[in-house]
Amino acid sequence: MLPSDPVPPPGAALTMHSIPHSRDLSPSPEKGPGSEPVNLYLMRLNTPSSRRSTLSAIRVIARLLTDREDAQPHDVAWHELTNPEATWLRSHLIRTYAPATARRLMAALRGVMRACWSLELLSKEQLERIIDVGAVRGRSLPPGRALAPTELSALLDVCRRDPTPRGTRDAALLLLLVGGGLRRYEAAQLEVAGYDPVQALLLVMGKGGRARRVPLPAMTCAGMDRWLEVRGRGPGRMFWQVSRRGRILAGRGITGSAVWRIVSVRAKAAKLPSLAPHDLRRTYVTALLDSGADLAVTARLAGHSMISTTAGYDRRGDAAARHAVDKLLLPGPSHEGVS
Repeated sequence: MLPSDPVPPPGAALTMHSIPHSRDLSPSPEKGPGSEPVNLYLMRLNTPSSRRSTLSAIRVIARLLTDREDAQPHDVAWHELTNPEATWLRSHLIRTYAPATARRLMAALRGVMRACWSLELLSKEQLERIIDVGAVRGRSLPPGRALAPTELSALLDVCRRDPTPRGTRDAALLLLLVGGGLRRYEAAQLEVAGYDPVQALLLVMGKGGRARRVPLPAMTCAGMDRWLEVRGRGPGRMFWQVSRRGRILAGRGITGSAVWRIVSVRAKAAKLPSLAPHDLRRTYVTALLDSGADLAVTARLAGHSMISTTAGYDRRGDAAARHAVDKLLLPGPSHEGVS
């Protein structure tokens, strides 16, 4: 019988063997690989980037549960996981990772376990016992940063010094990411038909197939118009590939990974610290909030279904907090009874 607290004391080596009566969760040959629930869970996700990051999280969990560095998701008999083992995993993740990462890993585990239930590998009662191990609490400083105006100028200057169509394309892309707040896969999949230069509006297909209309600033529209003069205004993806010799490869759209490379290469050329496409999105949200935009409006423009997600993108820092505090109207000290 397991003791009431299966978690090792602080400082103890944390392996699956730390759990009394723990079992090897590698499936036996007659049970077959454990890939079916993982594949089902991944199929339920909306975007390739979500599937990639979730599969990476599941690989981490597989290595921990089997205590093998080379373990893969199909090496785990997921439907045999027990509540004490899930409790140990949660404890290990809390001790090892930042709270946000631990929550993401536990969410991946719950997704796989729900897929096991969908495949009738678990009963509802078994599923509830496994996933009822408590939430991961705590917060760490949010990742990423917002760009300073001088950094954005440096990025655009690098693009302008590139006389090939690639320079025009990359400038338009950077202006779109920071002026429209698009995710990298949204920018890669953007269609010319979704851009209305007269109304300065953009139709964006976001997560879960949710469409949103995003008004664009004049500077972003100017950059996109310059690119369309080079690309041509024919239908198809907004951003096409450009060969090493500077030839536009008509009909061949860029990918989300290409967006990442473009931002990284241009940031390096501008001698900026490491930069990711999502930092431009954080810059967009921060700029909106700094201008006084309502949080709910900002969430809608960014394509967030929850306002709390948008709040996590705010990078205004201590200066904004000080500005807000300085505007508080507090009563002055009372002088009653002072002689």
